[in-house]
Amino acid sequence: MQIVCISYTLWDRSVRFRMLTQTIPNAEILFFEPAQPLLSKYRRPREGAKTAPNVTAFTLPASVPSGEEGAARIAQRSRKNAAYIRRCMLEHAFDEPVLWLTCPDQAGLIYELSEARGLVYDCDRDWQGFPFDWEAALAEEADVVVAAAPSIQSRLRQFSGNVVMLPNGVDYPLFSQAAGTFPSLPTDLQRVFSPIFGYLGEVDDFTQLSPVYRAASQHPEWNFVFVGPCSRRNPGFSQLSRLTNVFFLGEKSLSTQPRYLSGFDVCFSLVSEQMEDPAVAPEQLYQYLASGKPIVMMTGGKLDDFYREVVSAAHFDAEFVVSCEALLEEEHAQGHAALRIHYAEGADWQQRSRQLYQILDANGLS
Repeated sequence: MQIVCISYTLWDRSVRFRMLTQTIPNAEILFFEPAQPLLSKYRRPREGAKTAPNVTAFTLPASVPSGEEGAARIAQRSRKNAAYIRRCMLEHAFDEPVLWLTCPDQAGLIYELSEARGLVYDCDRDWQGFPFDWEAALAEEADVVVAAAPSIQSRLRQFSGNVVMLPNGVDYPLFSQAAGTFPSLPTDLQRVFSPIFGYLGEVDDFTQLSPVYRAASQHPEWNFVFVGPCSRRNPGFSQLSRLTNVFFLGEKSLSTQPRYLSGFDVCFSLVSEQMEDPAVAPEQLYQYLASGKPIVMMTGGKLDDFYREVVSAAHFDAEFVVSCEALLEEEHAQGHAALRIHYAEGADWQQRSRQLYQILDANGLS
């Protein structure tokens, strides 16, 4: 099976695509990263780089910056990208592949790459910032639309009669280890005393850190640990760094992350001030579920119903503190640990990938 994926993110961050396609037998993939600004720190043009045994990655050609994004300019960019993609397909003997699109601004490629034998639209975000008709065109032309959340599935059903839901997932065999007991915690976590409120994942420039600052200030007896890369440009970073009960441990290898997670008493999730309230549950949340630990999630409301019996949703900083207080009590009771682990087991990426292959096969795309 030949797949040409046009991604809205870099290969290193495309966890969903990598995991969903991992069990497709004999798949050969050409993966196209989005064009990057000339001065971007992510400006790493790939020209046929092998990122996996069956994956060859490229970076789409950069466009000349412009203050206008009219229809003519967008069509011109689609033609330019299509010509580049077609050349790469020819070099790698790709003939009538399945075209895998991930963002409404790729709609023009449907018509420019008409030699594709099938089209998949995998939607894992709420793309309200794009014109309505772009996503409508994508969904209408797709052989199958894959939605990562119920709200997305509901929205796209008005354009397509073949919308299937496939949420994000987790490497369950790896992260379920956090539900057990390790002989010892990582050295840098051993110096942090319980109760430990833990965050696993990236803190970027726009992650809202104010809930943690409020909780850590009101409860100096609590300790907050961040495991993952953290941007020092985040406005809240310097403020949190001055607190003695907040620890930034830095990025850790994937294989060691369950050991850190096992040391948390309560897990917490934050939101970005740059993005709209997410409708899609992040992989981070499934990792927390696999540990069985209590979870508090900051949300604007769209994820309130997500596993509401085992995940505490907080909408404001003060509510975050109250949820942390309540979950500390639950942590000692271990009331919902088994149910959380059960939900995570059903979200294993291996299962998600097998489901995807069955979907593709049923639609004649395998």
